[in-house]
Amino acid sequence: MTYSDDEREAVRVALEGCRAALTADGRPSGDSALAGALGYKTETVRKYMLGERMPPPRFVRSLSELAGVAPARVFAAIGWLPGSQAPTASPYDPPPELAAALRSIGSVEEYVRTLPPVRLPAPLRAAAALSADRGAAGRFTAGLTHLGSGRDHPLSTVLVGEFRLADGALALSRRQLAERALRADHPGAALPDVGPADGTDADGTHARVRAELRIVFSPALRGAGEYSWQGEPGTSLWAPAAARWPGHLLVQNVLTDLHRPALQPWQGTEQRPLVVVGAVWSAAHTAALIAEALGWEYVPVSSATVVDGGRVVPGDPPHRRSARLRGWAVIARHIDDRQRLRQPWPAVALVRPYVFAEDPHYGRVPLELLRRTPARVLYVRPSPRYLDWWAARRDLTAVAGTPGHVWRAGIDRALERVEETLAARRADLGPAAGRDLLLSLPDPPQPPCAADPRLPDRLVDDQFRCAWRALEWLDGVANRGWPSLLGELRPSHLAARADELRADLAARVIRTG
Repeated sequence: MTYSDDEREAVRVALEGCRAALTADGRPSGDSALAGALGYKTETVRKYMLGERMPPPRFVRSLSELAGVAPARVFAAIGWLPGSQAPTASPYDPPPELAAALRSIGSVEEYVRTLPPVRLPAPLRAAAALSADRGAAGRFTAGLTHLGSGRDHPLSTVLVGEFRLADGALALSRRQLAERALRADHPGAALPDVGPADGTDADGTHARVRAELRIVFSPALRGAGEYSWQGEPGTSLWAPAAARWPGHLLVQNVLTDLHRPALQPWQGTEQRPLVVVGAVWSAAHTAALIAEALGWEYVPVSSATVVDGGRVVPGDPPHRRSARLRGWAVIARHIDDRQRLRQPWPAVALVRPYVFAEDPHYGRVPLELLRRTPARVLYVRPSPRYLDWWAARRDLTAVAGTPGHVWRAGIDRALERVEETLAARRADLGPAAGRDLLLSLPDPPQPPCAADPRLPDRLVDDQFRCAWRALEWLDGVANRGWPSLLGELRPSHLAARADELRADLAARVIRTG
């Protein structure tokens, strides 16, 4: 049986009303929460709530009762019952004092809803978790530092949390770790492996200290975005940032690795989200700077990216390689859903190029999602010298893992596949569509130093310039007939340097195509 678009929209609106009732009552209302409460699969609930699939009456009744709404009212809203049979709410006139209080609460609530939720960086969360842990607080000391880059357009890029055993404290035994892990009862509470095969941690001391820190920090780091542990024996890249080496450093790029919600988003005449294909060595900072300047949601797509209740939320990363590819599939589907429902999504999604590498299970599916997405796409072709720099840097951060030259060969092929796909996309859309922008990073004058944990100054400066070029492009393709968006930037790094970027002749050197 087929249903009209009006019927599907009536279902969606009615079911979202039930979700709103749950949210107002302070109860979980995401798709996964509804699935667990009602006994359905999360994907099935998602399709019912979006109107993609017509729900059976029993689902509607169960959801209505869960939300505390009379099922007959929901059935009538959908059109399954005459409106005359729907019960009406009992009239109630509150006394004037209560009515005034309710109005005041309502005005405060509207203001609070404009404030973004605070998402602390992973190193700060870890430090707070350590101080709150009665067993570990006295055993460790913590230190925080940040690294900056950029000569013409300086930027604080990386936050480093260093955690060291206090003087006189010893690493826990494997038995003590096992007891802590069992008491913790959460996914991050894992016992350490035996020390590395090369003998750099022969007695396993470093691994046991790292395991204790992971156990202590795991609950606090859920939803903390992308971060990495550094300081393993046999590595050297992050030694200049540490007081003790080997050590235990929690490292995060707070601008590019943290999901940020929209805040007073800029709106153009043709609103579409922006997908940026890039990484730290090409366009990660460009993506984050654009989102910040427009007040748009910033989504660094990863294995932890999920959509729940129609919103992108950071989840727990599954321990599967395929999940990294599925994170992009989730975002691509979310873009399609919002476009189909004519609900603008002011967002910048950063998709790392490795997602488009050859994969025996998914084949060309990630590439086809890129080719068909209704979003605008920004791709910044990296400089060969920056790729060489990143490959050499990888060899300094892991004792075991993919060698730099192997990674370089794989990412070169992934970038070729991206460029082939974007060329096919341009042929599909036509040159006048204005949906994609392709830029190229120039080679730095000298090869960057791979042994320096800081990002090259020229790389950060050029990503500022790419972001400014992208804003100029958006002003032309998504803002026709309106005042220039360059005069309406939200408080941000780009807004603070707008005059310098307008006059920056090097920004004109960033090539297109």
